[in-house]
Amino acid sequence: MVNHTSNTRILHLLPWTLYFALLAVTYSTHLTWFTSVVKAFETVLIHGFLFYFNDKLLIPKIALKKSYTLYIFTACISILLIAFIQYLLEFEMNLSEGIARVNRARVIENGTGILPRSHREIAWLKLATRYLSPITIIFLISTLYSGFIRKKEQDEREQSLINERMQSELKMLKMQINPHFLFNSLNNIYALVLTNHEKAPDMLLKLADILRYVLYECNEKSNSLEKEIDYINDYIELHRLKGREKYNLMFNYNKANKDLQIAPLLLISFIENSFKHSNIENNTESWIKINLYSKGSKIFFMVKNSISSDKKVKDGTHGIGLSNVKKRLELIYGNRFKLLVTQKAESYESELIIETDED
Repeated sequence: MVNHTSNTRILHLLPWTLYFALLAVTYSTHLTWFTSVVKAFETVLIHGFLFYFNDKLLIPKIALKKSYTLYIFTACISILLIAFIQYLLEFEMNLSEGIARVNRARVIENGTGILPRSHREIAWLKLATRYLSPITIIFLISTLYSGFIRKKEQDEREQSLINERMQSELKMLKMQINPHFLFNSLNNIYALVLTNHEKAPDMLLKLADILRYVLYECNEKSNSLEKEIDYINDYIELHRLKGREKYNLMFNYNKANKDLQIAPLLLISFIENSFKHSNIENNTESWIKINLYSKGSKIFFMVKNSISSDKKVKDGTHGIGLSNVKKRLELIYGNRFKLLVTQKAESYESELIIETDED
């Protein structure tokens, strides 16, 4: 916050300093250096006052409340008043150097110190051109600057709200995914414990590894593909330990770049879905094929499985996994992913392509 404030002050101070230097040099062509510096400083103060008067008071108090007629009226009055004040101040400053000489000449001629009519006309023309024009430009620049800054702040606030909503939704989706998986795994272990199965301790250890990953390593925005592969292997092994027969399941990831980063817990939902559709735990004819590979910064993930003829009834949690993963993909990757789900009479296939940030 301190650095941001300091940078803002420097960004404001720099153009005003350059403006002061430009005015001083311009005035020095017909005035002494001391008078030029004083006059330039005076001009910068007047213009700066108008700039911030508009930015800090007129726009937020009048324009942003949609009182546009009052804003335009106040702006015109402010410009005229500031121009007239600057004219009077400069008139006094130049009296001894320029106008005084004219008056002295007039006194010698006719004994009066009043400016000739021609000089008064020139003075009003100067007020209109020399003062009104730059002051109007300063006011317009102030309005444009104020509009730009407020639009930028509004965009930043809206983006911040979007990010907060996204993070909240992602956390909520993760909370739905993790208990869902835990519920299924505990059911598997419970079934083995009831029969005093020798695989029950191994399953508990596998579940501990899985939960350790979910609880402690999935809080980051992304994890390495290697960690996701280990997690998937633990999940598959958990099911293998439960089964009495060897599963017809293939998981190929030899051509995957394990250093690529991916959002955690995205891929597992597709594998959970394949176990449900195939009923591979109870049907020896069922099969699952999982293929994971990468090309450059793209991750390709395909899961294909048979559809068991005796798996007709869907449980109440069937749609949670894939529904959540679709929402997470949209939130995290936007338009940098493609998801194709194909269901046929005897097979179900999911194909996911993710463009990561690694280039």
